[in-house]
Amino acid sequence: MPEEEAMQRWEALFARTYADGKWTCNPDSAGLVTSLGWDQAMRAERYADAEALARLFLAFDRSQCDGVSWEYHWFLLGSAIIMQGRVREAIEHWESFEPVGTFGARSASVSARNELYSCLCSSDPNQSADPNLLAFVSRLLLKFKGCKRAAAKALVAATNAELLVQLERTYKDGTTRDSAGKE
Repeated sequence: MPEEEAMQRWEALFARTYADGKWTCNPDSAGLVTSLGWDQAMRAERYADAEALARLFLAFDRSQCDGVSWEYHWFLLGSAIIMQGRVREAIEHWESFEPVGTFGARSASVSARNELYSCLCSSDPNQSADPNLLAFVSRLLLKFKGCKRAAAKALVAATNAELLVQLERTYKDGTTRDSAGKE
């Protein structure tokens, strides 16, 4: 489907499900609508629109939503923020996530890694890596099994491409450590 048609279809869906500042559907359906719109906005490089859609979904009380959708939108919001060049704000946002249970802590690390990886893939590989991002990636890498050296290398990465190489080291088996450093 052409991008323009996809956007028109999404806009019609959004108009049917969100009117006068209120959702006319349940949170699960709203999650689908906002994630589809977020994707359209990100592809069109309309990052402020993507941010607004993620925030719109996150306005739901977390207890009203399924945990996966809420967490997913939390990390989508960080991606929209970082793509607008607000690196420190995105990091603070991602790090303020409050996981629910052990699964939440592990999936939060994986979600942060995945969103950050996607953002870095969309950036100029030769761009100097932001110092705040280096520290965040280093802390994130320590949560993955066998990535202590990668965490150290991330602290001195000069470019986004070098930072991507270190993040790629987490994809070998996907195992994360819990907050105590145990697998």
